[in-house]
Parts: sequence; C-alpha cells; structure tokens
Amino acid sequence: MKKITHLPTYRQAFFLALAVCLGANDSLCFANCDAAAAPGVNWAGCDKAGVDLSNQDLNGMVFSRANLQGANLSGCNLERADFYGANLDGARLDKAELSNSKLVSASAQGASFQQVRASHASFSRATLKKARFNRAKLNNTHFYEARMQGSDFSEAELREASLERARADKASFVGASLQRAVLTEASLKNADFSEADLRRANLDQAKLKNARFSKAILDKASLREADLEDTDFTGASLSDASWSDYRRCRAGSVGVCR
Repeated sequence: MKKITHLPTYRQAFFLALAVCLGANDSLCFANCDAAAAPGVNWAGCDKAGVDLSNQDLNGMVFSRANLQGANLSGCNLERADFYGANLDGARLDKAELSNSKLVSASAQGASFQQVRASHASFSRATLKKARFNRAKLNNTHFYEARMQGSDFSEAELREASLERARADKASFVGASLQRAVLTEASLKNADFSEADLRRANLDQAKLKNARFSKAILDKASLREADLEDTDFTGASLSDASWSDYRRCRAGSVGVCR
C-alpha cells in the first residue's frame, strides 16, 4: 500500500509561503496600500496613479513597482526612498529631495524633476525620455545605461555624475556643470552641451555625432576614441584635452584641438 504523506500544518504552510514570498520580493510581501503616506511606509506594487502627495515628508518610503503615473510629489522629502521599477510617467517631482534615493529601472517618461536635489541617487537603467531636470542638483548621481533621449538638463549640476553607456541623444545640457562626469560609451548624438562646464569629464568612446559644444569648457577632458563626426566645438575651450586620436590639445586651444 502506498504511504500517504501528511499535509503540512497551518504553521508550516505559513512559513513555507513566507519563504517563497521573501525569495521573490520582500518589499511586495509587506506592502500596505491602505496605509497613509508617511516616512518608511511600504507602497510596493500599489496603484497610486494621480495621487497628490506634494510637500510631504516621505523619507524612506518604498514605492518599488508602484504605479505613480501622473502623481504629484513636488516638494516632498523622498530621501532614501525606493522607486525600483516604479511607473512615474508624467509625474511631478519639482523641488523634491531625492538624495540617496533609488530609481533603478523606473519609468519616468515626460516626468518633471526641475530643481530636484538628488545627489548620490541612482537612476541606473531608468527610462527618462523627455524628462525635465532643469537646474537640478544631481552631483554624484548615477545614470548608468539610462534611456534619456530628448531630456532637458539645462543648468543642472552633474559634477562627478555617471552617465556611462546612457542613451541621451538630442538631450540638452546647455549651461550644465559636468566637471569630472563620466560619459564613457554614452550615446549623445545631436545633444546640446553649449556653454556647459565639462572640465576633466570623461567622454571616451562616446557617440557625439552632430553634438554641440559651442562655448563649452572642455579643459583636461578626455574624448579618446569618441565619434566626433560633425561635432560643433565653436568657441569651446580645449586646453589640455585628450582628443579622439589620443592627441593632447595644447593649452589655449579654442574650437580646434591644436
């Protein structure tokens, strides 16, 4: 006779389900979509499209995989918040505090981050097409492999930021501060860096076809193996820059690497 195995007790079943849940995504396990927005609250996977949370303290809140399309988060304290995989398309985060926050793999197409403070935040692999970051403070922020075609970073601070392998074709960096920024292997075709400060920036192997650097500062910047086809350097300062062919531009070079 075949032996019948015992069914698990309720306690065993509970811990088995908990183990499976934790293995999948612990933030989703403990989400509470009915909780009021407050520091540390978990809204992982919740549908909060269009919600107005402007000017609230939401420090450390979890929004991973949440639907925040069209939400208003302007002026919020979102320091250390987790937006992993969240939908922020069309959302407003103007003047929000996002330092040390995580927006990895989030979608924020057409979102507004104007004058946001997001130092040491991560937008790696995020979709930021046509997003607005005008005058934002993004120093030491990561945009690794981010998709930000047509986005506006005019007058933004991006000192020591990482845009490695980002796709930012047709993006605007007019008047932006990009000192020591890393843009290696980034796609920046038709991007506008007019009057931007790129001192000591690394643009090695970047795709810069038809990009504009009119009156930009590229002193001691590195453009080794960069694609400079039809790139405009009119009036740009190129003192001691490393050129695409590994030449070192002479001190005082303007517009042309000499």
